[in-house]
Amino acid sequence: MLLKSVQVRFLRVGGPQWSPTSSTTYIADENGFQPTIEQGPGGAVPAGVIASLVG
Repeated sequence: MLLKSVQVRFLRVGGPQWSPTSSTTYIADENGFQPTIEQGPGGAVPAGVIASLVG
């Protein structure tokens, strides 16, 4: 059986002393590697985190 795509989701729960909660979904398929980042309430995902995920 050959997989056509893979999807993984990570949820990072923030707190009062660290970054806000964020969710990152990775999809790998014939179109390449596609991360999607969603931020929760409390602020933005740091630019360095986004840059490291997007490449």
